[in-house]
Amino acid sequence: MGSVLVTGAGGFLGGHFMKRLLDQNIPAYALLRTNASPETLRSYPTIRDSGDVREFSGELERHGVTEIIHTATAYAPDETGPSAESVLNANILFGGRLLAASVFAGVTGFVNIGTFWQFAENGAVRPNSLYAATKQAFSELVTYYANWQDLNALTLVLYDLYGPGDRRPKLLPELVSAARTGKRIETTPGYQKIVPLHVDDAIAAIMVALENVRGEKLHSNPARFVSGGEALTVRALAKLVEEASGKKLNVDWGARPYRSNQIMEPYLGPGLDGWEAKIKIAQGVEELLREWDDSAR
Repeated sequence: MGSVLVTGAGGFLGGHFMKRLLDQNIPAYALLRTNASPETLRSYPTIRDSGDVREFSGELERHGVTEIIHTATAYAPDETGPSAESVLNANILFGGRLLAASVFAGVTGFVNIGTFWQFAENGAVRPNSLYAATKQAFSELVTYYANWQDLNALTLVLYDLYGPGDRRPKLLPELVSAARTGKRIETTPGYQKIVPLHVDDAIAAIMVALENVRGEKLHSNPARFVSGGEALTVRALAKLVEEASGKKLNVDWGARPYRSNQIMEPYLGPGLDGWEAKIKIAQGVEELLREWDDSAR
């Protein structure tokens, strides 16, 4: 067994997964991007991407990388100008170089992380944003390399990721903060559904996917949908936070309109064999409330 390269190890999901690999004594490296400071990933052994495909592939080969877990991504709410360019560069151009270097280096397994935003409510491929469109475009590149370059690849489609240590501006941490501070939240009418996925469950799914790409040949980069199993409205999620905290939330429902590209009912596609979510959303909410309380002390 060779080593594993994790992209996006400085982020929420990638950082949690990198720690899991090292805790289990699985040889692993975090990818250090071309212009990044080594300090950003000082806790991990790293491989630097020089920006040159052949140099990068040489580094992969020298470190014995046989599988890659690609969690790195870029998102920008402003989809014009420099923001659009950064999303395109990170999600397509960098990803394409990563795939090319992988093939040169003899990497045999590749786990790609996708998003449910790539799919319409009926399951048709219909990205609802530039971010989702670039994720779909990259998935097509992965499929090409899986079909024609002998790369064993699998895409995991994730839903609404949450968990301890998440510093992203996301809905659930905002609700938890509001329960403890009483701050007012202005939001949509709240009838859109979300599918919360705890980061520990997501990591367990990636571990299963890693074993899959180490096994027999998969067919054409199949997409497997990794959901927490509980689709609920934003209003229902707020109610769970109220029940767990014992506090009434100050939410102004309807203060903001739904986005024009709002997905009201996320598509739940084929699941990942050998995996199921373990952490119920009610447990996850209680965990986040405890984390908030501990940090406030």
